[in-house]
Amino acid sequence: MSDGTPAESGTPEAPSEGRRGSGKHGTGRRSVFSNALHLLYSQAATWMLALVIATIQPRLLGPNGQGQIRLAFSLWTIAQVFIGFGTSNLLTLEIARNRDEGARIFGPVICLRLMGFALSFAGITGFALVSGADRQTLVVLGIIGLATLASSLGLAARYALMGLERMEFMAVADVAAKVLQTFGVILVLLSGGGVEGVAACFLAASLLNGLVMFRFLRRFPGFRVRPQLRGSRRILRLGLGLLVAEATLIVYQQVDTVVLALLVDNVELGWYSTSDMLFASFLFVPTILLSSLFPVIGRLHTEDPERLRRLIDGAFSSLLLVGVPMGLGTMVVAAPISLAIYGEAYRPSGQILGVLGPVIILVFLTILFGYVAVGTGRQRFWNTIMITAIVASIPLDIVLVPWMDRRYGNGAIGGALSYLVTEAFMTVAGLWKIAPFVLASAASRMRILKILLSGALMTLAAWPWRDKFLLVPMVVGAVVYVACIGALRVLTDAERERLAQLISRLSGGRLSMLGRP
Repeated sequence: MSDGTPAESGTPEAPSEGRRGSGKHGTGRRSVFSNALHLLYSQAATWMLALVIATIQPRLLGPNGQGQIRLAFSLWTIAQVFIGFGTSNLLTLEIARNRDEGARIFGPVICLRLMGFALSFAGITGFALVSGADRQTLVVLGIIGLATLASSLGLAARYALMGLERMEFMAVADVAAKVLQTFGVILVLLSGGGVEGVAACFLAASLLNGLVMFRFLRRFPGFRVRPQLRGSRRILRLGLGLLVAEATLIVYQQVDTVVLALLVDNVELGWYSTSDMLFASFLFVPTILLSSLFPVIGRLHTEDPERLRRLIDGAFSSLLLVGVPMGLGTMVVAAPISLAIYGEAYRPSGQILGVLGPVIILVFLTILFGYVAVGTGRQRFWNTIMITAIVASIPLDIVLVPWMDRRYGNGAIGGALSYLVTEAFMTVAGLWKIAPFVLASAASRMRILKILLSGALMTLAAWPWRDKFLLVPMVVGAVVYVACIGALRVLTDAERERLAQLISRLSGGRLSMLGRP
C-alpha cells in the first residue's frame, strides 16, 4: 500500500473507462472515481432538497397528517423488502459478472415484483381494515402503495444500471424526482392541500424516477422490460439469501426504537429519533463509495480475487480516513448542533448524538463489510453476525436504558450505548472473517494508527471550544486533523492526485451527466 500505485493506495482502485463486460456487449463502464463523483453531486442535491421537506412538511401538515404519512411509509418499507425478495442486489451482481446472463433475468424480476406487490397490497389493506383505520388513512396507504409499486419497478432498473456501472444515469433520475417531489409538496401545502396531496407528490416523484431509469436502461441492448415467468424459480432460490440479509438489516436498524418505545416515554423516544436522524445523515459517504464499488466487488470476486483484496483494503482506509473526523467531530459538537437545529426542547438529543458520534466510524466499516459479504457470497456468515447483534441489543437496552434514565434522566442514551456495543462487535467480526487482510501488513496497521492518532489530536484540540459558536470547534478540529494527516504523511501520492482531481472537478463544475454507453 505504501508504493503509491492506485491498486495499493487508500483510494479504491478504478477500472478503466472503457472496460468490457464478460458478456458479448460492452457496458462502457465508468471508473469508480467517476461513478462516485456523479453520486456525490446527486447526493448533495437530494440531501438539500430533503432538508427543505423535513423542515416545511411537519410544520404545515401537522402531527396527525405527519403520523399518517409515517405509518404508510413504515408499512410499505417493510413490504418493499418482500416485494424485492433480494433481487436488487442479485441483479447488480449477475449483470456485473456477466452482462448478457444478467440481462436475461430482468423480465422475471419484474414479474416477481408485480406479484409481490399484489400480495403486499392485500396484506396491508387487510391490516388497515382490521385495525380500524379511517378513510383518509386508507387513501394515504393506497397512494403510498402505488408509489411503492413504481419505486419497486424503478429499483429493478436502478440496480441493473448499478451492475452496468453507469451511476450517472441514477444520479439524473434521483435529482429529477427529488426536485419534483420537493416543489410539489411545497405547492400542495402552501395551497392548503392535505396529506393526500403530499402522498400524491411522492407517487409522482416515484413514477418520474422509474420512467427515467427505464429510459436510460433501454439504451443497453438485451434488457426486456416486459414481465415474464420463465426463470422465476431460479431467481427466488438465488434471492432468498439476499432477502434474509435485507430483512435482517431492517430489523437491526429498528430494534432499538421498538425496545426504547417500551422502556421510555414519547419525549425521550423523540430525543432519540431526532439524534438518529442526524446520525443517519452522515452515512452518505459510505453510501456513495460503496454504491460505486458494489458491482466491482461482485465482478472482481470471480475475475481477480487479489485485485479485489487491494480494492477492499483501499476502501477500508478511505472510509476510516473520512469517518474518524466525522465521528469524533460529531461527538465534540453534538450539543450545539442539536440546539441549533431543533431548539431548547431537544437539548438532551445532544447527549445521545455525542454517543452516536463514535458509532459513525464503526458503521462506515460495517457497511463495507456487509457489501463485501454480499458481493463475495458470504452473506450467510454476515446474517448470523447481524442476528447475533439483534439478539444482544435487546438485553443491552433493557440494562442500559433504565440505568441512563436513573443517572442522567435520559434513558435514550442507553439505546445509543447499545448501538455502540453491537457495532463494535460487528466491526471485530468483519475484521476477523470478512476482510482480515486489511490488518495483515505492518504498513496497513501503521496507517490506521496514524489516522486514529490524528483523530485523537483533533478531538483534544477542539474539545475546549465545544461550548463556543458552532463554527469555532469545527474549524479548529478540521485544521488540526488536516495538519496531522499531512505531518504524518498518511496520504499516498495516488491519493493526493485523486484529491487534486476531486477539488478541480468540484471547483470547475464540469461534469457530464448524460454520457451514452
